[in-house]
Amino acid sequence: MRNLLFILCFFVLLGNVGCREHVQPGKSSVDQGSSLEHPNQIRKADEVSKLKFQALDLVGKREYETAKNILEDVLEFENDLSLLMLRCMLGERTGEDEDHVQKCYRSVAEGYGEMDTDDPLNEINRISALLFARAPHAAQEAESLIKSLKGTELEELSLMLFKNFDREAYLLTILP
Repeated sequence: MRNLLFILCFFVLLGNVGCREHVQPGKSSVDQGSSLEHPNQIRKADEVSKLKFQALDLVGKREYETAKNILEDVLEFENDLSLLMLRCMLGERTGEDEDHVQKCYRSVAEGYGEMDTDDPLNEINRISALLFARAPHAAQEAESLIKSLKGTELEELSLMLFKNFDREAYLLTILP
């Protein structure tokens, strides 16, 4: 039952922030070249969207290596931090070099750190990435966030994700 809750929480978080692109402070997504004014750009956005769904479908089928490769293609066109986090997890699950994987998780955490820190979902995702990156201060930040979310609708989620965080179990729950 706990495993099912982990999976559900992961996909809820992925869904809640999956559409949020990481936008550098002071720049709109239009400034970063994501304007869809031309038909070729619209077709490219459709292709990228199809690739995202294909990658997620492959994850469900446990075809991790292929899903990882497709996500790499998607991430060339779209800087989506939730997909990058999934890409990091797939890299770990498929046996990529640990230093490379940890760097990937750190870049996710840094990306969320540059976003609106008043949004608790950004903080949950940032701290999740820190925990996966094995950052020395991650557990302390997780405890702080749990305390700050006490009495909110995200309290239970934060407790489930961060209380007694078991990195390997979490990874195996998301990507069995």
